[in-house]
Amino acid sequence: MKNARRGEVWLVDFGYTAKTRPAVIVSTPYRDDERALIACVPHTTSTRGGRFELVIPAGYLETGAFDVQGLGHAKPTNLLYRLGVLNTGDLHRIEAAIKQWLELK
Repeated sequence: MKNARRGEVWLVDFGYTAKTRPAVIVSTPYRDDERALIACVPHTTSTRGGRFELVIPAGYLETGAFDVQGLGHAKPTNLLYRLGVLNTGDLHRIEAAIKQWLELK
């Protein structure tokens, strides 16, 4: 089973309609008594310029943005391979956008 960690960017198979795309892991590791699900924010190259699209340049990503409104989950078996790791500041930007979108304090 894949050992994905918070802040890592993985190529994720989101299924037929959502395609295979990079996504950053935003959840903590699950325990044995919990569902084996990983929360992630997908990266898109089809941007609209909205406030919940975060442009974070990385050499392993095409030009685009992490789309916080696409927040979802994947099974560990849908993680294909790790592309890289976001720095702490970029991960905090994504966390802040999630909180803003969901109106969490």
